[in-house]
Amino acid sequence: MSSLLEVFCWGRGTEDQLGNGLGINSNIPVLVASLPSSAPIAIAAGRSHCLVVTDDQVVYAWGSNSHGQCGIPPPEEEEEEEGEEDSSQEPPQTIPLSGNGAQHVVYPTAIAALSSENIVAIAAGHFFSAALSADGSLFTWGRGNEGQLAVGTAQVVPIPRKVPLSIPLIHVACGTKH
Repeated sequence: MSSLLEVFCWGRGTEDQLGNGLGINSNIPVLVASLPSSAPIAIAAGRSHCLVVTDDQVVYAWGSNSHGQCGIPPPEEEEEEEGEEDSSQEPPQTIPLSGNGAQHVVYPTAIAALSSENIVAIAAGHFFSAALSADGSLFTWGRGNEGQLAVGTAQVVPIPRKVPLSIPLIHVACGTKH
């Protein structure tokens, strides 16, 4: 993040983790131009996905969503969970891939499931993500095969889920699988 509150990415981009829609590597910093005008307050990068939280507590994700690590379900799953389709909202900018149904979130897309949670901090692991709310609640999503989501399942959790905690947290960090 620059002193002008712009977000830049570089390096491997073949899973759209650079957020520019090109899907190619870059050996120079690339501006993530499609972020909203809200100021970013935190950024996080996982193996092949990125997160940003803005000063209005909106969390954006982009890159590989092969294990739900972006927290944005494919459009068909989103419609099933939300009931009637809302034509006023744009669908996530995703590209379905062959094979296991994985997808890429090509441009920064707001994580709808966190829209009312007042998120102040984020972290990204290998294939999972975490967000911390102002009241100390922790939310995790993505690949949980090694218990890294702390929500009682070793399955993929494609939508942020609140971690059952007895005390509020003040910081969050993620490692490769922890």
